[in-house]
Amino acid sequence: MNDTAQDKPSEKRHNRTGRSPMLSMIFKNRQQISFAYAYLLEANYTEHEKDEWIMLNFGFATVQLGGRGIEGIYRDIVLHHADEVNEVDLADVSPNREGILKIIVERPKSETD
Repeated sequence: MNDTAQDKPSEKRHNRTGRSPMLSMIFKNRQQISFAYAYLLEANYTEHEKDEWIMLNFGFATVQLGGRGIEGIYRDIVLHHADEVNEVDLADVSPNREGILKIIVERPKSETD
């Protein structure tokens, strides 16, 4: 029997494991930066009153993601299933929905700076 494109299960565009090789941060201004999951050394999720934060340590850079209802996003990141995270305005996040409201990328200053 010949398999047609419709008969084949859809595959993610990155690889057969279903895990993305990179995580892209997309800012409100549409600027993007991507980091290889291979360099993700540590991930933390914290909740403080109404704010939730995800901290990602890539060794050469730290990324902080602040938002609401983002525990599911954290889970997708630690499983390497998230392809991208998008920074949105508070007005775009309806009650009881997840949303990244702030993306902060910090790189340590080098000794030559």
